[in-house]
Amino acid sequence: MIYGAGVTLTREGTAPQRTSTDEHGTYRFCALSPGSYQLAAVALGFETTQGSSSQNVEVKAGLFQNVDLELSLGFQEIPTNIGAVRGRVVDAKKEEALPGVLVDASVASTLTDSNGDFFLSLDIATYSLVFSKDGFHSKTLFAVTIHNDKVTALQTDVDLFPK
Repeated sequence: MIYGAGVTLTREGTAPQRTSTDEHGTYRFCALSPGSYQLAAVALGFETTQGSSSQNVEVKAGLFQNVDLELSLGFQEIPTNIGAVRGRVVDAKKEEALPGVLVDASVASTLTDSNGDFFLSLDIATYSLVFSKDGFHSKTLFAVTIHNDKVTALQTDVDLFPK
């Protein structure tokens, strides 16, 4: 189980979809059109096993599929256009970690883990991060610049306020 691995799903002729693995090493892509896709994973400090961390996946209408990709500890040449952001989301009223918050950077998203932490692999660019959870609203919009081969840590917790 690798927390924060970047997972990319690509279908020829469409823009890649990206997400990151949660604290259990799981990821999810929803509302996919049937067809052939390429699924790949990358994580800082890990290398691919058996020479590749990608697989061809055939998506069929109305079916859920589980596809495992394997990475192992070691050195991996990370593509120079990839970086990451990490941070923590808290309930501003209770001052407690807030699990299950959707962290959305428009091109990729992830959920906070049971400690309110998140890790999101992204291409080099500047993003606006939007945080959402039922029953809460955010009074702060975070902008973050992703640098190659680096993990950008938010300098402060993200406070979500109950509605």
